[in-house]
Amino acid sequence: MPSAFSIAAKIGANGVEYGPELTTWRHTQSTEIILRSLIDPDADIAHGFAGTEVQTADGLTIHGLLISDSDPVIIRSAGGITQMLRRAKIKMKTGMERSLMTSATQLGLTAQDAADMAAFLKSR
Repeated sequence: MPSAFSIAAKIGANGVEYGPELTTWRHTQSTEIILRSLIDPDADIAHGFAGTEVQTADGLTIHGLLISDSDPVIIRSAGGITQMLRRAKIKMKTGMERSLMTSATQLGLTAQDAADMAAFLKSR
């Protein structure tokens, strides 16, 4: 079950820094908040994890966490892919109004799967 989180966050030493570190986060959240985060990740984006959309001059669109806004711009995308882009190659850079986290529905998870994931997080 933890592999579903590995593209979005860390649990201890596992996963990538693309969302809150779940080892401590899960202990400070109720089961209801964990479920809401899985089902509707846009409802409450964790501080420091708002996404950025970068469009390059050659038509590439990148969604991820802005790591550095200097030159080069550094952005980390899902799976921990980190890219460096020279400012001169960037056509547009804007903040995203939706979460970078994939929802349970987008992952094809059932309500029971989401409940099982929340229970797993709370039990560790």
